[in-house]
Amino acid sequence: MGIKSKFLAAITALALLSGVSVVSTTVANAASVKIAAGAKCSVAKKQVKVAKSSLVCKKNAKGKLVWTRTATLRATPKANPIAASNIQTLALVEEQSSADTATTAEVPQSPSGYPVVIDPNAGGSNEVVVRTPEEAEVPAPSNPIAPANLRVTQLGDKSLSVTHDLVEGVSQYQVYLRYGDSFTSKGTDANNLTVEFTELTPDWEYVVCAYYRVNNVDSNKNCINVRTAGQRPVEVIQSNGPSSISLISTETTIAASWSSVPNAVSYSLCHVRNDSWQCGGYTMLSETSAIFQDGSIFAGWRYGIQVTALFADGTRSLPAISFINSKGSQPPPPTKYAAPTNLRIVDLTPTSVTIAWDDPANSPVSFWSVATRYLTSYSQTGVDPKARQFTSTAIWPGGGFEIILSGFDQVNGKWTAEAKIGFFAPTAR
Repeated sequence: MGIKSKFLAAITALALLSGVSVVSTTVANAASVKIAAGAKCSVAKKQVKVAKSSLVCKKNAKGKLVWTRTATLRATPKANPIAASNIQTLALVEEQSSADTATTAEVPQSPSGYPVVIDPNAGGSNEVVVRTPEEAEVPAPSNPIAPANLRVTQLGDKSLSVTHDLVEGVSQYQVYLRYGDSFTSKGTDANNLTVEFTELTPDWEYVVCAYYRVNNVDSNKNCINVRTAGQRPVEVIQSNGPSSISLISTETTIAASWSSVPNAVSYSLCHVRNDSWQCGGYTMLSETSAIFQDGSIFAGWRYGIQVTALFADGTRSLPAISFINSKGSQPPPPTKYAAPTNLRIVDLTPTSVTIAWDDPANSPVSFWSVATRYLTSYSQTGVDPKARQFTSTAIWPGGGFEIILSGFDQVNGKWTAEAKIGFFAPTAR
């Protein structure tokens, strides 16, 4: 039913509910006009009857008199405004439904015959989400099953051995031992499923887990808790570090002095900026003072200076840290050349993507950098500066990825702005 017919049906229904007579009109079909040809349509509102239809002479949208079919519907039930409102709503819903069924555009196909689905969010979030080991070991229903029957085959005070069952179709496995977030990982295969961990601490509880990877996806992990044999050694209580640290900065240096720690034979210094650490690179000025002047301090940044005391027996104190802002201001961010344009996919298979781009600015790049990103994992390749096409094989079937393209000018140390395109790799046939 077309929109016009639905509208007339709704109006008619309203009339039936309200008791009002309605005359519906439609342009007469060719057969009816031919039958009525004997009666000339020259007087408005003139009526003739043809078979079971009544025709009325009236003006059309262009103002021309034409024969038009009429049908009178009369009904006088009690008015029902609620029902009328429902019919209006129904009419609107039906019209919307017809719009929803409109034909959608077909997904384009690559020359290799696979669908090319472009999505700027296909690569997922590039933010690093730090999960605790315990969170990473929780099974997920969508992951492949874990290796079964992980078990201890040998247990000592400083070593242990474990093994696990085969998973059909899987030949390579990973088994790790951890204490807290400190890991030791070893590989196993179908021919040797047993692995040994050594240099452990007696009477210490560890977690051992086994898993494997399929199409770059980790399976669920089978984990067990294991306590080594023997007697736990007496834990050494660390001494406190310096009780005070004084700092003086310039735009390119930071000098530190600190209180001495009893029995310390030397000190170790590190500086930290945001999450970037450097240990070493300082010059000692006295037994309890030093300066960083090696080019690692920059203007306008906040730095932390950490001092740790070292003792003759090889032990270390707890670290002490103090913070200071270097003098001056950070320089403005470097300018960039214009980004390459018209980044596009010219071919796509489950395991490769070919991109092409334009560089109307003719930027003086020394090479193009093409990065293929999956979440926080990047595969980066340098490409000839004259190239305008590249094929990346750092994808796998069904994965979502983002291509990031930029150029670098080694002479002036300057990048172009980035061009990006996200897509989903098709599944294998």
